[in-house]
Amino acid sequence: IITFIQDHNYLSHLYVTWFGGEPLLAFDRIVTLTKRMQSIGLKYKAGMITNGYLLTEEKVKFFEELQISSVQITIDGLEQTHNARRFKKGGGPTFQTILNNIEQAQQVSPQTKIIVRVNVDRTNSGEFFEVLNYFREKKYPNVMVYPGFVNDNSDDGQNHCVYNSSEIAAFLVDAYHKHHYNSDLFYPNNIIRVCGVRNPNTVVVGPLGELYKCWNDVGNLERSYGYIDGRITHEAVLYEYLIKADHLNDKKCNACLFFPVCDGGCPYQRIKNENSGCKRDTCSLFKKNNDYIIVSVVMKLEPGNSEELIDKINKRRIKRFESQPLDMPSAGSVFRNPDGFYAGELIEKCGLKGCRVGGAIVSLKHANFIVNNNNARGEDIVLL
Repeated sequence: IITFIQDHNYLSHLYVTWFGGEPLLAFDRIVTLTKRMQSIGLKYKAGMITNGYLLTEEKVKFFEELQISSVQITIDGLEQTHNARRFKKGGGPTFQTILNNIEQAQQVSPQTKIIVRVNVDRTNSGEFFEVLNYFREKKYPNVMVYPGFVNDNSDDGQNHCVYNSSEIAAFLVDAYHKHHYNSDLFYPNNIIRVCGVRNPNTVVVGPLGELYKCWNDVGNLERSYGYIDGRITHEAVLYEYLIKADHLNDKKCNACLFFPVCDGGCPYQRIKNENSGCKRDTCSLFKKNNDYIIVSVVMKLEPGNSEELIDKINKRRIKRFESQPLDMPSAGSVFRNPDGFYAGELIEKCGLKGCRVGGAIVSLKHANFIVNNNNARGEDIVLL
């Protein structure tokens, strides 16, 4: 593994996700490998996907040293459902141990983000909200909960326990209205993140040193493109994942209203659709959220008294000039107001008005503005 990384001598960053199987079964190996990877000299960061059962205090204490910044833990609903699906090898429950480990991890390493994925299908969908409320009430400093909709990757796609994309969209609408849960899946993002399989530098390493592009393929040697020692066994698989079924070359996608803010959906499924004739829907969920996405607006304005309107505009303009540093260059307000507070007021109470880094200064007029006083650099603003 170390030689494989070093052979890619053009890299500047290395991000590792430890997964399995269960990665915590081989925690000692994670420790030794991490130290060797850190010694290579790249900017290093790591995450982990685990069932959480072995997430003990002793292991969590190593996370900062190992630069493991996030941990995803998967559960299958409430205690009874989870224990029926995820029991120990010899039988026995796991649910309560996992919850205890999450609490302990947040006490020992609150800087480590814990992402709780709750597997959702037709048989347990209502349980997601009870799990969500449990963690909301706990108010842990760094825990996020989200629904992981179970997929059927078989060719026939006839598993009636899983939701289709329209039903997932309906679930998320219901989650928003009834439970105040707002999913990132549901709205376009300013940053388009295409799946890593399209990136030539993204590699999934299997237990025998075999290389894959997608972890859906792990264990299927026909979908492995080579080995970590440099052998290439299925070059066609590699090129499939890099260029085949690309939404950028899809006429239907090109004609879609959402094309500029779409990542094309799952490449694994797009390629499978093309290879086997499947017709799985790969469109982004926000395409099915038409009731909540504004794509055009018609505005009807009521006529008013022009003198009164001009007077109102001028008064508001004067108020802005009196309260905001509009005479100096800035990017406007920097921080979002936290619930129940004003960011500028909090910064001012900390005594930071006038604080300077290089040419960037916290405004003396309004503490939520960072103004450019003398050729400030972006780096100055970030440091400030």
